[in-house]
Amino acid sequence: MTGTLRETMWFSPDQTFAEGRWYWGEYHEFGLDVKLTRALGAPVLAAAAPEALKTGTKGAEVHLYGATCLRASPRVKSISVPA
Repeated sequence: MTGTLRETMWFSPDQTFAEGRWYWGEYHEFGLDVKLTRALGAPVLAAAAPEALKTGTKGAEVHLYGATCLRASPRVKSISVPA
């Protein structure tokens, strides 16, 4: 990546989220559309791995990634996935 990275962002009036574009290139042809959300203390689940499990799978190890949702290690009994 060469050149200067630029950004154009719009922030919501209550400042809970922002969206816009981070880009580079002489004609702004390369870049990312971004959306930022402020963590307000409510649980936010960002990702889970593996992405899918076969129905009826038992004993699988699942990793959860997020903000404020995993402060303490959850017990297996506290996590349920609807069929």
